[in-house]
Order: sequence, then structure tokens, then C-alpha cells
Amino acid sequence: MARSQQRLSRELRILRSRLRSVSERVESVERSVGEATTQAEVAGAVLLEKGIADAEELEAARRRSEPSAGDPVPVRGSRTIH
Repeated sequence: MARSQQRLSRELRILRSRLRSVSERVESVERSVGEATTQAEVAGAVLLEKGIADAEELEAARRRSEPSAGDPVPVRGSRTIH
């Protein structure tokens, strides 16, 4: 029983470490998404201010860039769509 408990304790430590790693990666991705969103908003504002695009064109571009429900989703770590 002691061996089983030691093994479970070791597995728990490993899982905690993996969870920390995944949590850190999620936080990093959330920051990146926030930064990209801000940059896109700034770029849209500049296009509007300079008269290069109007609000409807920007909205149409935004809609085209959003994936629809039926679009294939790339598999993580893969350059192909599955």
C-alpha cells in the first residue's frame, strides 16, 4: 500500500507540474490575443482616419476573417487542416 501511495503522490506531482505549465501557456495566449485585438483595433482606426477604408469595409473584412461553424479547424502543432 505504501508503494501505491508513493506512486500516486509522484503522479500527482507530475500532474500538478503539467497543469502549471498549461496554465502558463493559456495565460500567455490570452495576453497575445489581447495584444492582437488591440493592434487590429488601432489598425482599423487608422484606416478609417486616413479614408483608406470605411466602416462597412472593415466590418466585412472582420466577418470574412471569422471562422464559420462548418470551417475545418487546424490541429494544434499541425500545418494542415483536419
